[in-house]
Amino acid sequence: MNRKAKTALVLALVAVVAMAFRVSWNALRDVAKAIGADGTAATLYPFVVDGLMALA
Repeated sequence: MNRKAKTALVLALVAVVAMAFRVSWNALRDVAKAIGADGTAATLYPFVVDGLMALA
């Protein structure tokens, strides 16, 4: 596989990951608000959940 194809594949993967994060953002933020988290914690909660999945 040449360099151009690898770059396109990586960019496509990054796009899919970004879209998945965006879709889960509202749901995770709403869950955090529902359990009583303040605004800052509710905003950071999606990073924690999706970040841990990314690390795994």
